[in-house]
Amino acid sequence: MSHQPHTCSLDVASDFFHDTEDLLQRYKLTIGHFYAVRSKRLKCFVDLRMAAECMLKAHAAYYLMQDLDREQVIRQIE
Repeated sequence: MSHQPHTCSLDVASDFFHDTEDLLQRYKLTIGHFYAVRSKRLKCFVDLRMAAECMLKAHAAYYLMQDLDREQVIRQIE
């Protein structure tokens, strides 16, 4: 099945956006239980940092790479 280039960048952006949602959900579920222990706080920080990175990648895929196919979008972002 052949996708239009814009559809491919939208698919990649959607994948990164869903990763962001998953990471933020995990952060929200664990921050209350993990905050007291430094190493566990670091894990929460890493979740937030990875969520921010995924959101930036979603933005880049959607707005900046509309003329590329899926593999090219992923290669450029990674």
